[in-house]
Amino acid sequence: MRHIAKLLWLIVLLTFVTNVFALSQIPSVSLEPGAEFPSRWRTSMVHETVFNGQVFVVEAGETSSPTVILVHGMGEAGLTDWLTVIPALENQYHVIAMDLPGFGRSDAPVGKYSPTNYARVLQQIKQRFSPNPVHVVGHSMGGAAALRYSMLYPNDIEDVVLVDVAGILSRTALLKQRARGIIEAEQMPTILQAATTRASYLVQKILEKLGQLPDPMAARAMYQDLSGRLMGDQANSNAGLALVDEDFTDAIYNNPHRVHVIWGRDDTIAPMRTAKLLQGQLPNGSLEIIDDAGHVPMKSQPQLFNNLLLDALSDNRFGKKSTQVSTQSSAQSLNCNGKRDQKYSGVYKNVIIERCRSVVLKNIVAESLVIKDSKVEMENIHVVSNDVAAVIEHSVVVATNIRLIGQIGILVSRSRLDIAGAQIEASEMGVDATSHSQLIFSISKVDSPNFTGNLHGQFTNGLGELIQK
Repeated sequence: MRHIAKLLWLIVLLTFVTNVFALSQIPSVSLEPGAEFPSRWRTSMVHETVFNGQVFVVEAGETSSPTVILVHGMGEAGLTDWLTVIPALENQYHVIAMDLPGFGRSDAPVGKYSPTNYARVLQQIKQRFSPNPVHVVGHSMGGAAALRYSMLYPNDIEDVVLVDVAGILSRTALLKQRARGIIEAEQMPTILQAATTRASYLVQKILEKLGQLPDPMAARAMYQDLSGRLMGDQANSNAGLALVDEDFTDAIYNNPHRVHVIWGRDDTIAPMRTAKLLQGQLPNGSLEIIDDAGHVPMKSQPQLFNNLLLDALSDNRFGKKSTQVSTQSSAQSLNCNGKRDQKYSGVYKNVIIERCRSVVLKNIVAESLVIKDSKVEMENIHVVSNDVAAVIEHSVVVATNIRLIGQIGILVSRSRLDIAGAQIEASEMGVDATSHSQLIFSISKVDSPNFTGNLHGQFTNGLGELIQK
């Protein structure tokens, strides 16, 4: 088993290096050599002071029309990812698309290509081209920049459209998402299938260690001979590292704008979990999912995407969709004991999951939640308790959009928790660990006497690390 463990270390480290920079491999369409934009579009180079460089801008439509700013994701194509979108908008809108610094025809100045810095660039472009509030549409990394822009400069914004946004989950959660399935039993040689459970445990442990590194480049340094090939373009690497290290908790929970989310159901770059998180936690958010579309839905389903985008910009058909079921009380309890592949939803008094595997809890309202010796995925969970809202022992839990209210929010022991979009209200303690556990939070917040604030990152044994800071 020692040799297997060493092999897993190598596999996961290489997976880490490639997947941290996977965003640089996003498929896109670039102009062929000699291709030109339509003559009716205007192009210009605009100086920005954030990086002190020149930004290439394409302008279409009448300047008197409402302005839409399109913000691209990573990849050499830059703004050309919007070439199928601009023609659909220009008859109704004044359209601005640009190559962000480091991409396309714009300069590649020295600096940190972070969503925050890009948001400052967007603000300068907006000031140059529109005196009025604008619609901002951001894809992938550009979606993260648009989200940050909407919080830093709220008066600039009419509303926001986010398309398959990347980098919202915390770094370790993203690593685990990308590595999920590496060591599934059916993918392993028959002789090793009996070791699947332990192998999976080792992968989880390794990824958690990597996620705690203050600088992801430390892992890459272990394999310098591979770095050139795996890193690829430096602008993508720069932007990718900056993206996964930003915390968008406040930008999501406190966003004052209408935020429309459009997602390709088959996206393997930005997980569908992020779309559900955004829908559940944005104060005025909505979600539309495009079937048979991946990370760049404007390429794989251009007509459907354009129709949804036009609806979003006109606020037609888009509206806040509830992610919670009724909170009426129930005397019925849910008990799962020794089962596999079960799915549950509904209103219960108590939910008790013991010795169960591959259990899905979705749209659950209860007075208490107990998970022991189990592997569970949860989505849209609401627990209001007079004692401990959630007890989790010796289990692996992945949860998205949960609200826990009680004296103690979560009491955890010997478990691994990956929670995105948690709202915890506790009269005594938000998260308490009685023995060693690994806790990964993304876009979450706690209100309790011992700690009140945002949770975004990796913690061991409750929130003591935050309380001591």
